[in-house]
Amino acid sequence: MDGMHIQNNGLHALQTLLTLRDVIFSGIGAVIWAAVLLAWVIIFQTQRAVWGEFADTISYIIPEGIP
Repeated sequence: MDGMHIQNNGLHALQTLLTLRDVIFSGIGAVIWAAVLLAWVIIFQTQRAVWGEFADTISYIIPEGIP
């Protein structure tokens, strides 16, 4: 019985480590995607007027007024 208890603790520790690894990788991926999205928003908003027709084509809402 005691050996089985130790084995279950080892399995639980392994599952905990694997879950922790997955959470860490998920966080890293979220940070990378957030950085890419932030870069795209900054580039698009600062270059929209320069891109002209192309920027209007890829825009969902076209701002009115002077660019």
